[in-house]
Amino acid sequence: MSDGVKAGRPSRFNDSIKEKIISLAKAGKTNEQIADIIGVHVRTIENWQGKHKDLLWAVKEAKQLADELVEASLFSRAVGYSHKSVKVFFDSKSLQTVEHEVIEQYPPDVQAAMFWLKNRQPDQWREKTEVEHSGKIESLSDEDLDAKINEKLSKLNESK
Repeated sequence: MSDGVKAGRPSRFNDSIKEKIISLAKAGKTNEQIADIIGVHVRTIENWQGKHKDLLWAVKEAKQLADELVEASLFSRAVGYSHKSVKVFFDSKSLQTVEHEVIEQYPPDVQAAMFWLKNRQPDQWREKTEVEHSGKIESLSDEDLDAKINEKLSKLNESK
């Protein structure tokens, strides 16, 4: 093997696979999902990213863009939005379809708003559960603790 011949199976990596990986990352797929779709082990994807830094950075950028798209969509749902749409109606007098441009309104979504705020401002919006202890805490030795446990167990066994 000292004559420059590589051992092992030749890599399937090529420009076509590279573009497919980047495309799947843009679509929000994880490395595990990408590997499954391409038909390789996830470790192969990770190895390719290690050997081809341009692939690594392209996948990171694609995943970041996908995350930003979801973030923008969540924000729109949280605050409400509107968009132009075309409605198609059937005119029974003329027996023709008629198109009308309308503006569809979507009100703010409380669940999306709460999710946004809990994650963006957790100190203000997280659901806190405060527990207050109302009793005394005894400092017991190991022997006293064992005695109390045995007492409780014997009472439990007697009641059976």
